[in-house]
Amino acid sequence: MSDPKSKTSDQQVLATALMKCVEETFTSKGNLAFSNTPEFKARNIIEYDSKMQVSGLEKFNDPAYVAAVNFYLTEELQKKRDTCGAIIAFVEEDSSSRLLKALGYSGFKDEDEDLIMDKCGEFCSFLAEKFKEELGKSGFKSFLLSAPVKGKNNVPGGIDFPYHQYTYHEASFYVWKKKIFVVDVVMSPEFS
Repeated sequence: MSDPKSKTSDQQVLATALMKCVEETFTSKGNLAFSNTPEFKARNIIEYDSKMQVSGLEKFNDPAYVAAVNFYLTEELQKKRDTCGAIIAFVEEDSSSRLLKALGYSGFKDEDEDLIMDKCGEFCSFLAEKFKEELGKSGFKSFLLSAPVKGKNNVPGGIDFPYHQYTYHEASFYVWKKKIFVVDVVMSPEFS
């Protein structure tokens, strides 16, 4: 994996897999269409106290719900919290209820922040599972998924991430003529 072309190719596979998972989910579960072309870009990881810091306010300039799922190559590494990657989902607060309901999530009221956070966690887990399946089709190693961690505007304490990674990739999605969903992915290069 020391070949730069290989790393670029792996990042393209990640981008394609992530975009495909979100698009298929939005289309099949919610019959939702994108109002703009999704955006995908590399970003620098902000680390504090050995954790990746995440902020919904940074994604939308408005409050957001955040959920994350970590990836582990083995149960032993999961017990040690030695992650090979993570997927982090951000849902803009003003659109959160509408989006979750469109995707088939129910049993919550628009003002019930705790239940909305739980539904965002469920949705992040669903996307992580789809992402895992899609990467498997591209020859990536299989991995275990953690339970989701969640919060409003951030995840208290941050997210575990592969410590030798300095960048993550961010995909932004536009529905109803505004950016309402962002998903970040960070993966260890030797993962593939």
